[in-house]
Amino acid sequence: MINIYSFLIRCTVILLFPFFFSCNSSIYDETIIIEKSEWSIDNPINFNFVIEDSSKLYNIYLEVQHDIDYQYQNFYCLVESYAPGGLAQRQQNTVELATRKGKWKGKCNSEVCISKIPFITKTKFDVSGAYKIIFTQFTRNNPLEGIQSLRLTINEAI
Repeated sequence: MINIYSFLIRCTVILLFPFFFSCNSSIYDETIIIEKSEWSIDNPINFNFVIEDSSKLYNIYLEVQHDIDYQYQNFYCLVESYAPGGLAQRQQNTVELATRKGKWKGKCNSEVCISKIPFITKTKFDVSGAYKIIFTQFTRNNPLEGIQSLRLTINEAI
């Protein structure tokens, strides 16, 4: 006959095993809150991170939290990326938050939506060292109202 205590221990170990041995490959995760949900052109959002292994592939995600009643389907931003040697790239991007029919792409509740957008996938960094990505809102409205925060996550690509 199986001892009930032994049975419960085995069940607990089996259930918790994935939590103890799962691998989180996130190397960077930072959220910048935009004060009063008013993103000014004069207030660029800076993400500074270090790449230690330049031989690996990485995925970079941008997560945008915005008001449920944000009045646009997207927003434009100027993105500057800096490598250890200086400015690597500068380009204008459109960040799509809704479909053409106006349905939010992210997960929403009664007040906010959060959209996780693949920004750059399966990319390699040329060298190890300190990097920076700067997002500056680049719309006709200044300040841009309704964007609450930006989050940048970098994970090892699988």
